[in-house]
Amino acid sequence: MRFPLPAVILLFAPVALGQSPVPDKGTVTAEAVEVVRGKPDLAKLYFHVLVKNPDATTATDEAAEQAKQFTAALDKLGLGGVKVSALPQRVTRVETQNRNVPNAVFTAEYHAARTVLVSVTAKDADKLFAAVEKVQQEAARQGVAGEGSGNANYNGFTYERNSPVRVVYTRDGGWETDTAKALAAATKKAVARAAAMAEGAGLKAGEVVSIGEPAAVIGNQTIYNYAGVGGLAASGGQVADPQDEFVDGELVRKVRVRVVMTVGK
Repeated sequence: MRFPLPAVILLFAPVALGQSPVPDKGTVTAEAVEVVRGKPDLAKLYFHVLVKNPDATTATDEAAEQAKQFTAALDKLGLGGVKVSALPQRVTRVETQNRNVPNAVFTAEYHAARTVLVSVTAKDADKLFAAVEKVQQEAARQGVAGEGSGNANYNGFTYERNSPVRVVYTRDGGWETDTAKALAAATKKAVARAAAMAEGAGLKAGEVVSIGEPAAVIGNQTIYNYAGVGGLAASGGQVADPQDEFVDGELVRKVRVRVVMTVGK
């Protein structure tokens, strides 16, 4: 079928006008890091109470009583700025079987675990460290284990388990304000780096396309923003309480900013 020429012109003219060439702009990406330092004024210590018993009620009652006794012992120390709280109890049914006995049946046992969180606050860092040490000493006297990443060693004769106390140091007063200042400084530094790279390529940096705080990835592990050892988790895992790096009695928080800018002639 043949169409009149004017109809063809009217059909395609708006499309041609809408496709006016617009040159695409390239981009340049730059990152910058700033470091925030300060003395901690808050510490969180995680302790672990575990009771195993064939009877679920007995296991849970004994775990609750042990946590209560530990709390009472810490209260008797009379330390200022110390707050103790027992987190919700976890009860697990564990079934074991003696493989050396033919046709042995599975034996059920209940594990009642309760985490006791001790928070210590002090404006003076030395007083904070002293209080933390006293809390750990009392926990050792009470036979309460730490809730850290335990290690197990077997040398052919003995089986040893090491469960260190997990201590998370942080800073409450002014920490976020200092972080905000570091973020602003890192952003300016990243923009300046992007402009310098563009100039080196004979281009000019334009507007900012995106800006954000990237997380560092090492292998299959992710180090979340502001996180040191306590913020390191396997991919897909969770970090309950990420912490800043703690070096020589001082908190070190690294802020990283990534900026993407347009470039052109």
